[in-house]
Amino acid sequence: MFSMKPLLNSDLLCLQKNIKIAYEESVRENCKGVKDMLFDCLLILSKLSAADGAPKTKKHKWATDDEIVGFYLANKFSDTSSFRKDHFAKRLIKARPTISMGSLQMLIQNFYHLMGKDKGLGSASRLAKEIHAKYKNQSLAKLQNLAEIALKRLENN
Repeated sequence: MFSMKPLLNSDLLCLQKNIKIAYEESVRENCKGVKDMLFDCLLILSKLSAADGAPKTKKHKWATDDEIVGFYLANKFSDTSSFRKDHFAKRLIKARPTISMGSLQMLIQNFYHLMGKDKGLGSASRLAKEIHAKYKNQSLAKLQNLAEIALKRLENN
């Protein structure tokens, strides 16, 4: 008969608990609570499966260059389902391995909120608000140029 290793069983129980908490938070419309719990679940799953692209750590601090690329992507795409195949998004993820596609999507949704789009999240950081205020009147071509410069800085570090 197959038996699970105690560590695996413990991780799965923790995962089950976190998913239940995330569901309960979603019912209360607590987006930050849901985000945090789902991120914890992804960490557990990545530990169990070692899946490519899974978040490696919770310790990511958004930098100005990250936010500039995110702001460009928010302006380029009208919804968050389209940006995932974009070359700029892939380069950012490659240059900053602590950023997951899910985290980048949330950053873009924060910019959507600041831009007045209905798909936005209302949890924009001070830095995101500063980037938005500074660059909101720039053309898409100018934002693309700024994103390219930001990515080159990140790739050279």
